[in-house]
Order: sequence, then structure tokens, then C-alpha cells
Amino acid sequence: MDVAIFLGALFLAGGVSVLQGRALVGLGSDHYVHLFLVNVIRENGRRLFTRIPRLLNPAYCSAYPLFLHWFLSFLKNEQLVGVSRYYNPVVNLLQVALTYLALRLVPDVSPLAGMLTALFAATPQFLHAFSARNYGLTARPLGLLFFGCFGYCVVRLRLEGVSLPWMGGALLAGYCVWGFNTFAAQTMLLAGLLLLAVFGFWQMMALAAASVLLFVCLHPAYGPSYLFNTFRFSKAYATDLAPLFILNRRPSIWRDLILDCWREIARQRQHGLSYTYSNPVVMVVCLNPLVLLGACLAWSGDATPPFVRLCAEMSFAGLAAFLLTSFRPTRFLGEPERYVEMMSFFSAVAGGWWLWHRFGMTGLALVGVYFVGCDLVQLVIAQMTRKHISDDNAEWLGVADLVEREMNGTPVRFASNNEDMIKWLMGRSWEFARLNSADQDYAGYRVSQVISKWPLVRLEAFEALLRMYRINVCLLDRANYAEVFSSGVNAPQRQHLLFENHRVRVMRLDW
Repeated sequence: MDVAIFLGALFLAGGVSVLQGRALVGLGSDHYVHLFLVNVIRENGRRLFTRIPRLLNPAYCSAYPLFLHWFLSFLKNEQLVGVSRYYNPVVNLLQVALTYLALRLVPDVSPLAGMLTALFAATPQFLHAFSARNYGLTARPLGLLFFGCFGYCVVRLRLEGVSLPWMGGALLAGYCVWGFNTFAAQTMLLAGLLLLAVFGFWQMMALAAASVLLFVCLHPAYGPSYLFNTFRFSKAYATDLAPLFILNRRPSIWRDLILDCWREIARQRQHGLSYTYSNPVVMVVCLNPLVLLGACLAWSGDATPPFVRLCAEMSFAGLAAFLLTSFRPTRFLGEPERYVEMMSFFSAVAGGWWLWHRFGMTGLALVGVYFVGCDLVQLVIAQMTRKHISDDNAEWLGVADLVEREMNGTPVRFASNNEDMIKWLMGRSWEFARLNSADQDYAGYRVSQVISKWPLVRLEAFEALLRMYRINVCLLDRANYAEVFSSGVNAPQRQHLLFENHRVRVMRLDW
């Protein structure tokens, strides 16, 4: 029976992920940024770099570690189409399989391994329709996988004392976290600090520090540069970009619950429901409620197996990290719900054990039915999202082929007054000038001087960028402005209209 439940969990996680991928892969702009990084690593002889090639204005690796792109650079772009579609489902299946194996190795929870694995596999937040993992290339699936492996090894070390296999596993998984996913690295540090401060659980912080030291030693040029520029990016994001981006889009995740969600639903029902569905508090309470049970178990007086107790402490650390990063001054540290998502394995163990302890298999089954119902609803949401995004972009995405025909082999130096639109075109073998990172220079302007309202670029800064890098093709989002150099000052010798509709204008600039 236990094995049958495990196989059902595999089928659910794999099936939902595949169906979501078929609906959504390629419909996120970040997918094309990752494809760009794969291409430039391949062009760079598969060597890691510090300054990003083919970006005209100086831009350095930060926030996006390059290990995933390095591995993918050994594939052809045609092969990446299939990889993009099935990469997330395969990693999800691997996580579910490793979860079952990991729980079978712990005598205290081994009899419940199948049910706890099923709860993990069906956790609705794990299969959220708006997760970047569903939209193509991203390091997030591997970030979840490697953080889960790291956390499990750390918990076993905490239980068993010094153990070379678990220590080696934690070091290797931690090294992979630093190389693949910035958010997983943030979770190691923040959760490690919380575990140390609240429970005296020092192993996570110690091994996070040891793994970053290993990362730097193995990559003496790339490693320190990536860490330094990621710190610069975070600092600039906090002061300059966050107010224009995440805080402008969603001023307060807590105010949402009493005002903004209801106001958005009243204005336009479908948009309002989408806005509510992506609220971090709603996601945690409705789509990952086991973290709440797990966090409470960490403070209960119940007689709890040691492994389950440590999983409860991990759940508490994830929930505490969520709360600490849910306020305006700290939201630059990323979407707060992702700290909870990172702890999904530990929440499933702790919360699931509590349900079984209090209500038996009936409690586990009822929560499982609720989870599966949420997952089926999210498949419908994925299909609706596909139609919305496809309709929204159909009016202008075809301009890339037109540009290449019109340029007739002339190298393209490309820019746009909409920072989101340019990302969709970065799969092309062009050179780009864009705001790649919040800390970088944009033709002498700071990000707060460049962006009027994300993702729209102010005219003065955009014209300076066009001049400085002799951009020969620019895409103008008409919702921002439809002309450049209208005054004639420092203008190119000739502007030629390549394409125009009610949404965009594409101009060729001859200097």
C-alpha cells in the first residue's frame, strides 16, 4: 500500500507539471534571459564569466548564477525546446522520489513515508500556476532540490552528531545551491540564522558558510565576483528598484487582505482573483497550510520523534523568514512565500505527522483530497493564463523575424523603452543595451532616474543609451512614448520605420 501511494504521488506531481508545462512553457520573459545566458556561455567556450557578453552597457553576473546555463550550453537550441518543457516535471519527480527514499531511511516516520511523500507531492504551492518553474528555463526547480538535500543532510547531522557522509552531502548540496540558485542560498543564510538564534541549531549556518567557502575556492575568479555583484544588486534593488517594481505592483501583502484584493475584484473580477491568488499570505495559508502546523509543532509539548521535531523547527524557520520579509522595508529580499516553499519537504513531514498523530489516516486523507482539488483548479488557471499571455503578446512578438530580414546580416544592436519587452527577444543572437541589474550604469543614469513606472524607461535616459551605444534597432512601446529624438538634438542621421501597430513601433537608426 505504501509503495502504491508513492507511485500515485509520482503520477500526480509528474502529470500536473507536464500539463502545466505544455500550457505555459515559453510564455515567461525570464525564459529568454536564461536562453541568452546559455547562448553566451556557449559562445564563450563554455567558460564562466564575470562580465556578461553581448550586453553593450557594462553588466556583471549577479542574482543569476551560471551553473545551470553551463550545463545547458552542451545542448543545441533545438534540444532546449524539449528540455524547457520537461525539465521542471523531471526535477519534480526526482524530488518526490528522493523524499520517499529519505523518509524510508528514518525509522520514526518510515511507516508513513508514502502518505507524507504524497502530501509533499500534492502541496498546492509546489504546483502554483504562476510559479516561474512552469514557464521554461529557470534555476528554481534545482534550487528547491538542492536546498531540500542540504536541509535533510543538516537535519541528519543534528540528529546523529559528526558524520562524514552527511557532512559531505551537505557540503556538496550547499555548493550546488550557491552555483545554481540565489534564492536557495538566501534561504540557507536566513533560515540558518533563525535556527541558530531560536533553537541553537548551528549546523545549517556552519555548513552554509563552509559551502560558500568551497564555492569560492573552486571558482576563484567567478565566485567572488558573483557574490560581490549579487550583494551590490541586492543593495541597489532595496533602495532604487523595489519601490518602482514590487512595492508599486503590490504595496502591502497585508493591506491586500483588508483592502486591495477586494478593491481589485470589484474593479475587474478576473484580474482581482488573479491578484488575490498570487498574494503571499493567501498562498501560504491556502496552498501550503502544513507549514503552519509544522511551525506550531516546534513549540508544542507533544511527545514528538526527534526527526519530526527538527523538521518542525525547519518549518518554523521558513515561516519566520516569510514573516520577516513580508513588510515593505524587507521585501527586496524576494517573494516571502518562497521561503515557505523551500521548506515544503519539512512542512509535509512535521505537519503530516501532527495530522496523523491527532486524527489518524483520516486526517491525512482529508488534507490530501483538499490538496488534489487545489491542484486540479490550478490546471484550469494555467490554461486561462496561457490564453491571456498569448493574446497579449501576439501583436508584437513576430517583429524579431522582421528585424532580421530587414537588417539583412547587419549585426543588430538592440534596445527598448520597455524593459520587459526586450527580455522576450533575448533568445536572438543580437547585442543588447538594457537595465540588466539594479546596480549597473544605464548611460550614466541610476535606475531611479531610468524607470518611470516598471518596466517603462524615461525618454531622456533612453535617448542617452541609444546615442552612447549606437543602437541600430529600437522597439518603442507606444504606451510609454512612440518617438525618439523628436527635437533633432544629437539625433541619428536617419530613422527608418520597420514596423508599426497600435502597440509598438520598431525603428532602424542610422548614425
